[in-house]
Amino acid sequence: LVILQVEGDSQLHYFSPWVTQEAFLRNIGAAAVQTLVIRKHPRRDPSPALQKVIESLPKWRLDDSPTLSDALQRFDVMATINSSSAVEALDKKALVLCFGQAVFRQRGALLCMGPDVGELRAVTQNLKNQPVWEEGQHAVVSAILARQWNEGNVRRKLHQLLESLPR
Repeated sequence: LVILQVEGDSQLHYFSPWVTQEAFLRNIGAAAVQTLVIRKHPRRDPSPALQKVIESLPKWRLDDSPTLSDALQRFDVMATINSSSAVEALDKKALVLCFGQAVFRQRGALLCMGPDVGELRAVTQNLKNQPVWEEGQHAVVSAILARQWNEGNVRRKLHQLLESLPR
């Protein structure tokens, strides 16, 4: 499962080896030994040009799962530049290939990848034998969740933040 970023996102431009989604997909496609299932960003469809590229290549197709959670029940490997969806994949014990500078990019939790097509081909040809480091995954997910604001803790965290400000 390949996760798309928002085209033009600073994460793509400044924190990855690629400047465009197309370049990222072509790099992965050059190493692919199986069909690539591409999941669009939940808030933005791929540009018409990128959509055309995806549809033109025989080993690529768009994911039709209604939610990321549903997709992760079908796929146990995720490739992303630095989408936060990787945190959910790590929590579900999926193998994550991270291609960008992400806060969750921690050796021992996922595979830290770069633009080297040969390295990527070697990894993808041997996916079933790649280790999944559940302890490292748990550590990364726990650290992120401990700092994350959600409906259950926003009131407490906001109060703590306001109390810490100088008066």
